[in-house]
Amino acid sequence: MTTDPGRLTLAFALVLAACGGAEKADTPSSASPPATTPAPAPVPSPAPAPVPAPAPAPTPAPTPAPAPSPAAQRGAVLYQECVDCHGIDPEIGVRGIYKGVTADVIVAAYRRVSTMNRFLALYSDGDNEDLAAYIRGRVGP
Repeated sequence: MTTDPGRLTLAFALVLAACGGAEKADTPSSASPPATTPAPAPVPSPAPAPVPAPAPAPTPAPTPAPAPSPAAQRGAVLYQECVDCHGIDPEIGVRGIYKGVTADVIVAAYRRVSTMNRFLALYSDGDNEDLAAYIRGRVGP
């Protein structure tokens, strides 16, 4: 039996057509959806730059000490009679100068300490008030 080459070619072409053929093998089938490339992931927005903390407010200059009252200024002059025994500054608290001194306390000290008795006649009530004002301003309440 002899086979005709034309028949063979025809038979082969029919078989290929029934199988989908060689050309269709490279293309996607119509039954499945076309392949898509995935979308790139969203890029997060950059974080805002940190805001520097505000600089602290400058420290205010200390308020100057109030000027001594006129009574304390007069008392400072009167205190010069006291420096030999009580020291140049009553703030140091030498020999019985304490916080919260009043004119009455000073007069009581004049009476109690014999070397200070002379101030009873030397200083007036106003002088003793001025002296007490000076000492309170230096020693504190």
